[in-house]
Amino acid sequence: MEELKKAVENRNAPFEFGGKTGTRGRVISLRVSERMEQLLEEQAQEWDMSISDTLRSILNFYFLPPLLLEAWESKVEELVELDTKQRGKNRADLNAQTQAQRIEHVLVDSEEAEEYALFIHELWEKSLKYFETLREEASTMNKIAEERLLKTAKAFRKASKKLEEAEVQQ
Repeated sequence: MEELKKAVENRNAPFEFGGKTGTRGRVISLRVSERMEQLLEEQAQEWDMSISDTLRSILNFYFLPPLLLEAWESKVEELVELDTKQRGKNRADLNAQTQAQRIEHVLVDSEEAEEYALFIHELWEKSLKYFETLREEASTMNKIAEERLLKTAKAFRKASKKLEEAEVQQ
């Protein structure tokens, strides 16, 4: 019964990103151009946040996939340690191809396995949404760059033609 109680407590433990929850984190200072500061201020107003919170959100967006993977790996380690402590031996499959296969024997019941499956599925869905947004942004920016390059090439051809005509007239 004690084992089940601990497993449920473990199940409800928060996933941590980059350190213990409740700590204030590290302070990093950086210099930005006036335009970047202006853009950050505009974004902060749009999101109704401080500039610091806005910048943290932007960084979290960029680094979310590796942070989520680290959080999952950390949770797996916690599960293995808890199980080892309770049973007196490590039952995790150290040769497994995936983290999920590694902890298959560690999980208490099907409900716990389903909870972790749902968590991983949510991570996948969130990451997919972020990657789709980034792909769309990159695709749009590629089109903008292409249009500008074509416009510049056209201007060069036009200028070159005018130079040729000017040389012919001399």
